[in-house]
Amino acid sequence: MMNEQNHQDVTANPGNKAGANAPGHKPGRSDNASKKGYGGLLAVIIVLLVVLGLAGFGYYRQYLALHAQQNQVSELQKTIRGLDNHPTVVELKQRVLDQDSKLEPALADQNARIAALQQAFEVTQNLINRDQRGWVLAEIEYLMRLAVVRLRLVHDIKGATEALIVADERLGDLADPAMLEVREVLTNEITALKSLNAPDVEGVGLQLMSISNRLYLLPPAKKPAANQLLENEPPLVESGEESFLQRTWSKLARLVGLRRSNAPAVTAVLQAELYYVEQKLRLELEYARQAALRLDKEALNRHLNEARSLIDEHYDRDNQQVITLRAELAALQEADLIPALPNISDSLRKLRELQQKYQPRTPLEPKPVGAPQS
Repeated sequence: MMNEQNHQDVTANPGNKAGANAPGHKPGRSDNASKKGYGGLLAVIIVLLVVLGLAGFGYYRQYLALHAQQNQVSELQKTIRGLDNHPTVVELKQRVLDQDSKLEPALADQNARIAALQQAFEVTQNLINRDQRGWVLAEIEYLMRLAVVRLRLVHDIKGATEALIVADERLGDLADPAMLEVREVLTNEITALKSLNAPDVEGVGLQLMSISNRLYLLPPAKKPAANQLLENEPPLVESGEESFLQRTWSKLARLVGLRRSNAPAVTAVLQAELYYVEQKLRLELEYARQAALRLDKEALNRHLNEARSLIDEHYDRDNQQVITLRAELAALQEADLIPALPNISDSLRKLRELQQKYQPRTPLEPKPVGAPQS
């Protein structure tokens, strides 16, 4: 084909041919460039063919590998289906199902515990995230509850008053007009507490200690004389004449202090017995003092009655010191240790009504495991 083209060129340009064949003529640059262009195009075509061949070969190998893997997967699936029907595998599956049925209640209980912990966490988080106003209201409520408890249980009028005063100051720090009603009730309760006459418990205790220190000054009960023992005894004989035996017996009784064995016995307060009576009386007075410090009116009266009984039995009632001491004990029994206490819980109730606005939202109850979702 190239020869025919050259032949056409020679025929069309005979001059050129002649010039080319003339002596001393050299080939031109255009001929060399044409040859180089044909060679480069041929090299590119060859490279493309090689690349396409390599790509086709790689694709063919990948196809063969994929086909082999598909065959392996098919074989494995057949093997697995065969193993599924094997008795050992069936037994293992049944065991696993049994274990699952046993673990299901434990799992449900665990889920319930997790839900409870989640709920507690939400409540704690809400409490932490409360604003400063909520914390101040909680502090005020605590002070009011403390005042109520102190007044009702231990009759601490001073402590209850101080707690309510601090609560009123904290309410004033809030500067909230909605709390004016609570402060009004609180002011009335503080005024009622201040108007109470606090019992002089310390004075009662000191007076009982003073009485205990004066017990050694009390004289014992008078002992009847020996000659008076036979004054009221009937005579040995009812006749008017006094026999020798009667005179002898009367003289002997006056000398040695004898009396009839069937006459009523007279108890004499001996020194040792008086010591033990005094110690018992001190103990009763100490019990009474402790009861007064506890504001236990019933126990105070019980121990004071016991002390008065001991004094009446073993000490001289006609003595002025005994009379004065008995009068002091009677006055202590009339002392009003527990006055009528006012009701100071109205302010707490009103505060709780307002505090409901600042309570954290209660999280929803967790649904049991397996319950249908709404």
